[in-house]
Amino acid sequence: MNITRDEVKQVLMILNNEFDGMLKGEPTQDTLKIDMWYMQLQDFSYNQVLQAIKILLSSKVYGKPNVSDLMEILIPTGKQQNLGIEYANDLIDLQKKYGTERMGSYVYDKYGDVGYEIYEQNKRELRELLMSDIPTFKAQIRDVFNSRNERVQIKEQQELLNSTNSLENNANLLEDNENEDND
Repeated sequence: MNITRDEVKQVLMILNNEFDGMLKGEPTQDTLKIDMWYMQLQDFSYNQVLQAIKILLSSKVYGKPNVSDLMEILIPTGKQQNLGIEYANDLIDLQKKYGTERMGSYVYDKYGDVGYEIYEQNKRELRELLMSDIPTFKAQIRDVFNSRNERVQIKEQQELLNSTNSLENNANLLEDNENEDND
């Protein structure tokens, strides 16, 4: 179930406890902020947003968070888009520097399994690159990398959320058992 506007208000109140001034206490400004945050968060569940807040609170060093900080945790596409462009440019540079057959280890070291898999699947195109349209090739590689990388990140975030939920459930069970023992 997607987050409600009232739950977004609760989220802002939680953040206001950690970061003074998240809510101003002025109805018009607070309503605008709640509406803005709701527009951004409405596709996520309340639990997903709470998990993102936990991650945010453990990593935010200074300054008040804004909705884009939460969105980056929920959907890290901005960083991902830049990584895809960087990957495509690196493939071209490595191909020129080392040749298609000798660049695999460099790709793996920097971009891991996802980057290496894409490199392996596009070796032929890389060899023929000098005769083809480099901007088109870069755009295709960027899009493939971003798509696969996004799937990996979503899976990792889901596993993190699931493990956090599991830990909370175990803690609740332990607390319930302790309460029963005390009764």
